[in-house]
Amino acid sequence: MGYSLCDIQQQFVNANINDAFLASGDVYFFSTVKHIDYGWGCGWRNIQMLFSWLQTSYNDWFETQHYKYDLPDLRKHLLNAWKKGIDVDGYQQVGTQLEGTWIGATEVYTLMTGLMLNVGLVDFDFRNRSSAVDALFLFFKDHFENPLKNKRHVSPCYLQTEGHSVTVVGYCDSLKSLIVFDPDCHQSLKKKIFRTRARYHETNADE
Repeated sequence: MGYSLCDIQQQFVNANINDAFLASGDVYFFSTVKHIDYGWGCGWRNIQMLFSWLQTSYNDWFETQHYKYDLPDLRKHLLNAWKKGIDVDGYQQVGTQLEGTWIGATEVYTLMTGLMLNVGLVDFDFRNRSSAVDALFLFFKDHFENPLKNKRHVSPCYLQTEGHSVTVVGYCDSLKSLIVFDPDCHQSLKKKIFRTRARYHETNADE
C-alpha cells in the first residue's frame, strides 16, 4: 500500500488532464511482491484495492462489519462463501488450498457475495473482438462519467483479462482510455495507468 487514487488525481492536475472521471472516495494501490505472489496474486491484490475503497467510502459501516482484508483473511472469506453454497463448481475446481492459487472474476464475485455485498458480474463476449472491446469501453465510460442520479458513490471495478486482472479506477475521455491500478506494475501516469482500446483488442475480459 502507500499509493492511492488521490495521488493519481494530483498527477492529472499536473498533466493538465481535466476530463478524467474517477471513482469517488479513495482507492489504495496494492501490488504483488516478487518471490511472494508475483505472477499469481493479482486477483487477491485487486480485492484488497476494492476493500480499501469500501473502507474509505463507507467507513462507519465497514468498521461495524469488522472486515479485514489481508491475504489470509481474504482466503477465509472465500472459503466461507463456498461453505455457504455459493459457486460450488468453483470450489470443486479451485479447492481449499488457496495460498499460491490464482483466482479470477468468479472467485471475486463469490467472495463479495458471501459477505452480503451487492456486486454484479458482466461478461464481454470476445468471439467478436471489436464489438466486445467497444462494449467494454462503453460500459466503463458510462459507469464513471454517468453515474445514476443521486448516486453518492462511484465504485472502482475489477477487470479480468486472460491470465491477469486489474482494478479500473476511472476513464479518460480525451485519451479514450481506462485508468487502472495494475497490481503487477509500479504505477506511473505515463506508462502504466492507461489502457487503450488497442490493448484490449489483443485480450479477453470479464468485469
